[in-house]
Amino acid sequence: MESYREGIAGSKGMELIQQRDLSEMGVSAAREAIVQLGAVKPPSGRITCITDPEISGLLAHEVMGHASEADEVVKRRSFLTDKIGQVVADEQITMVDDGTLEGGYGTLLFDDEGTPASRTVVIKNGVYNSYLHDLETGASMGVPSTGNGRHEDFGRRVWVRMTNTFFEKGDQDLEEMIADVKFGVLTDRMISGMEDPVGGGFEAKALRGHLIENGRVTKLLRSFTLTGNALEILGTADAVGDQVELDGGSCGKGIEDWVPVSSGGPYCRFKIVLGGD
Repeated sequence: MESYREGIAGSKGMELIQQRDLSEMGVSAAREAIVQLGAVKPPSGRITCITDPEISGLLAHEVMGHASEADEVVKRRSFLTDKIGQVVADEQITMVDDGTLEGGYGTLLFDDEGTPASRTVVIKNGVYNSYLHDLETGASMGVPSTGNGRHEDFGRRVWVRMTNTFFEKGDQDLEEMIADVKFGVLTDRMISGMEDPVGGGFEAKALRGHLIENGRVTKLLRSFTLTGNALEILGTADAVGDQVELDGGSCGKGIEDWVPVSSGGPYCRFKIVLGGD
């Protein structure tokens, strides 16, 4: 059995739905699910991997984002503790959490403590730049809140939470990124991801992918897993795409207290360990 999906998300009115042909979305998803029946086994090992915006977003959100939430940092339960000013990625990598982004699924005017939303540059040209704060963690570390104090509803406490978290765009188009790859994989959407703010491990399951051979996309690949240490992966970046796409959803603090967020980024080229059935 194989599956595929299509979806839309954003902070808008009915125009969000009216902009898309929902019947065509359903037909497209069904068509791609059938195409998946012809997919082949993916390669395994440490391979050149071009991550699509959803998988790039998983890396930004699940590992780097959760580890940047300062309520974990003040308890020294984040692998990014004491990393301000240190190189944590290739210089092509810039990552932001932007609660002011127009139309983003995690966009807000102010957080649940009344602090205006802001754009926080977490990583700037490979250098770790800022944690995400609410009023409590900001006071503990002597900095202002970044507007990231959020809760699911009035009956729950405020935690430091992300908004719209993504890698910024680079200067290469996808065709250029593919043309430079002798043997590798291009991911296509995600199924799930794992957060590891303590150890910095990255694990994601791609819905499917495409084999790249001698600069050309060839075979369709079945679902596979990507894994590795987040900082090591970010350090291998050698190309970043020129367009950012965001994917909306809900994020829990642990396994509860869900709030709307979005994550994403451009296509990014890394070295990542792959495994599949």
